[in-house]
Amino acid sequence: HRARFKLVRQRHRAKKQYDDLKAKGRVDRLSGLNVDGMSEAQRREMETAVRKITIRTLCQQQEVEHKMRHPQKLNPHLWYNEPGELNDGPRCYCKPEYQVGPSHCKYEGESAIPKCDPHSNNPNKLHHYRICVLPNTNYSAKQPSVIMYKNLKYEFEGFGLLSHYKLDDLPPCKFHRYNIFYKVHLVPEPLPPNFTVRSLDLLSDFVMYELLELLDETLYPSGADEATSCRCFHLYPRFSRRGHDGALELLPAWAILQHLLDNSGLLIEPDCLDSVLRMSKEEWRNFIDQWRGQLITYPGKKPSTIRVDQVDRCSAAASAASSDGRDKPTYPYVIHITQVPLKFGWQAENTYRRTLKSYFREQYMIVFNPRVGAEQREKLQHLREKMRVVEEAPDKRREVTVEMSAEGFRRTGLRPDVTQFALLLPHFLSFCRLHRSISALESRIGYVFKDKSLFHQAMTHPSSIRSTLGLNSDHVLNSMLNCGPRLLEYGEVREIRQATRKHGLAYTVNVMSMLPSILEKKSPIFGNDRLEYLGDAVVELIVTTHLFYILPEVSEGHLDAFRQSLVMNAHLALLARRLGLHCYLQYAHGMDFYLDSTFMHAYSDAFEAFMAAVYLDGGLALANRIFADVMWGSDPSCLRVWCTPPPHPIQLEYPDGDRHLLPQHPKLKKLTRLERRIGMEFRHIRLLAQSLSYTRRFNQLTLGNNQRLEHLGDTLLKFVTTDYLFKHFPYHHEGHLSILRNTMANKYTQGQVCRDLGLTEFIIEDTPAAPSALLSLDADSKIFADVLESFVGAVFVDKDLTWVERLCQVCFFPRLVEFILTQEWNDPKSKLQQCCLTLRDRDSKPELARYVLDSCTGGSNNRCFRISVYFRNVKLGEGSGKSVKVAQMNAAKNALQQNQDSFPVLQFHQQVIEQRYSPSLRASMLAKVYDNDAALVTAFTHVDGDTPLYQETDGGDLDDVGEVSFDDEEE
Repeated sequence: HRARFKLVRQRHRAKKQYDDLKAKGRVDRLSGLNVDGMSEAQRREMETAVRKITIRTLCQQQEVEHKMRHPQKLNPHLWYNEPGELNDGPRCYCKPEYQVGPSHCKYEGESAIPKCDPHSNNPNKLHHYRICVLPNTNYSAKQPSVIMYKNLKYEFEGFGLLSHYKLDDLPPCKFHRYNIFYKVHLVPEPLPPNFTVRSLDLLSDFVMYELLELLDETLYPSGADEATSCRCFHLYPRFSRRGHDGALELLPAWAILQHLLDNSGLLIEPDCLDSVLRMSKEEWRNFIDQWRGQLITYPGKKPSTIRVDQVDRCSAAASAASSDGRDKPTYPYVIHITQVPLKFGWQAENTYRRTLKSYFREQYMIVFNPRVGAEQREKLQHLREKMRVVEEAPDKRREVTVEMSAEGFRRTGLRPDVTQFALLLPHFLSFCRLHRSISALESRIGYVFKDKSLFHQAMTHPSSIRSTLGLNSDHVLNSMLNCGPRLLEYGEVREIRQATRKHGLAYTVNVMSMLPSILEKKSPIFGNDRLEYLGDAVVELIVTTHLFYILPEVSEGHLDAFRQSLVMNAHLALLARRLGLHCYLQYAHGMDFYLDSTFMHAYSDAFEAFMAAVYLDGGLALANRIFADVMWGSDPSCLRVWCTPPPHPIQLEYPDGDRHLLPQHPKLKKLTRLERRIGMEFRHIRLLAQSLSYTRRFNQLTLGNNQRLEHLGDTLLKFVTTDYLFKHFPYHHEGHLSILRNTMANKYTQGQVCRDLGLTEFIIEDTPAAPSALLSLDADSKIFADVLESFVGAVFVDKDLTWVERLCQVCFFPRLVEFILTQEWNDPKSKLQQCCLTLRDRDSKPELARYVLDSCTGGSNNRCFRISVYFRNVKLGEGSGKSVKVAQMNAAKNALQQNQDSFPVLQFHQQVIEQRYSPSLRASMLAKVYDNDAALVTAFTHVDGDTPLYQETDGGDLDDVGEVSFDDEEE
């Protein structure tokens, strides 16, 4: 009640401050938003969010001031934990309807557990596992906690986990700390006999709550407490030794309790103070060696426990006090070296962050500017000096040395290795409970995941990628600074960037230079972004195919409108809540989750990622069935219609095929030449004729034109290419995958494939002169792309999805090699704009390329446009085409070819490719693409996947081009 009253009082004061600031015109958070384009409802929602954010900021300032002035605070530089609180205010600001899921310690399917016998080890109820961390860097101390028992030394090795249910199928728990990727897994072991449940609960409570003060963590099931349920897990601190026979011997739990009791006395007894102060230097050194690195506690203080880094007989303040003539002996001083939390250090200063952003931007300009002057270098040096002043400010130091009198401190008999291992338990136990709760969802959907890590990744929002510290990250960080090891080993930052970084020109160029893996590989990238990218294609395919068959008389435009209404974010978020995915979504509390629209997007992305996980784990048929159950499960008649669509009208007219019509129709007979050319025989050849009917008239032969098949084929190509890119480009984020997909899904590539297959010769038109007119069109004409998409749709309807996949493997995927090796994954116009942006001045508005129409010649049906492109009033090139867009593309392409020396970013593109692949390899690979080499096509169809056509660079690691990456570039 006191905490609630304090929160209400803080909010009341903050609201009053906000009203005062707004009256003075100092709160204008909407000035940077385009409110003119917003509706009235959107503007009110945004104003409400801004008001809440401002009030929250004011409350945070009050909370920090309150904690700094707390009378029981051990030292102003030490931060302590309070229930439900971060260092700067409440942990959760979510609305009641959103307070579900692991982020609020609520797990679906949990119920009260029958209590164990506290005076027994309950061998018939509990399953014992040893918690293993790989690698053991920072979790294997050189000086571990030691307990002497019967003159034998037992060293701390970790924790054991006793669970009420089996965890044999639990996948490894992956997280990263200290720039190192860790995996935590369980090893089943026989249940040890030398403990009782009561003794384990006492030990875990002492470590987790008394020493570490992890006050928000609970081991009881959701909705239960100590009076009604047993704990989900019991933790066993493992102190072990190896016997003469090599067998592992665990120290009994009662011996650990006895050790803690024997080492719970005062650090320095008052009766021994005089003798301690009179010790010689050698005696003093031996005396403090036993305490250095130990944990000591002061019950009632905040925080209660710290790590001892040094013990001094007196401090400067104590020396000054003794000079006043007082002869009262003073206690020695405990030295603790800690760090200020990042949110209160110089990294969080607005001035420093603005200066750092300007520094990165200025450095970025120097890197890509061919002519760098002395003024720019002086500006860069000035910004660097400005940051150094902030970093070295006395009140903003990162590392702080704290001195405290040893009076009142008590020993614990433990070292930081115990607390270091205990601080990973909140995240790991949450991981175990989440995977246990998946069974409730599995029973609801009627399917058991073979790889539960896919579902866990699908429910991981990008905001929680770095939040691997448990329910309350500030509690774990505070305890880590107060009780954790002082010296830690950190890994390479590049490994973390490869898994988390998405933006930046240099990083994008490095990633986009990687050729596809011959075999499927699992991606190391965390979060559900990639799964959401794949799930979007899965959902769109399911919806499009069903609408195509269920509504045979509806035109392409109406089919697209119906599809958009079913795949829109609001509808997918509704399906996610109906399925119960909101009870599994993991996200980090932050400013973004103030708006209902943020939760809607998070739920819709989670649903798409879930559908991708279902597809990868159980196939497309399972994803189709689950989607139908979720959307139509409450309406059996609609579910029946959705699940049993009728055949295509052409198939319905002749169920056994219509090839018997070939002698009667010359147009159909002509298509047999196309079938022989592509090596595919249609059962319903009129489907092939319909896909090639680029006409608006209805006829009895094709039953319409190819627009509906084009709508279907576009979705099929999107799904097949997305599926391939997801599985064979494991180091690409969803943005990079979209770029690669656009290289194959654009009209230029599709038009070229259409010509290569010879479809242009068989296009059916109303007039005899139409085919010759079509052949005279440019290869990039959208007509050819539409014909190819409709052809893909006809292949799917007549055959199945496997034939579409083989078509893409032969005709599309090998072209990726050309796009990557030539760095043509971006169209010329976008690439020229990118080059112009790299030459912009920091203090001025970015200049872009300007296209000017020079002339327009020819008749209305055969016009030719000539366009010139200018940058900074300098003509870079010109181009012509039958449309303005084509002319602009040609002009940009010519400008890039004629001005390569003026754009350093183009040289950087080439440098990355040259360092990753040798010239001979590039030449041979491109020759195979241009010659349609059978061996290259075979590699993409997985006929002989054991002999790769190129040597991959260590699984696609970016370390090979690290020397050409710019770590300080602006993101």
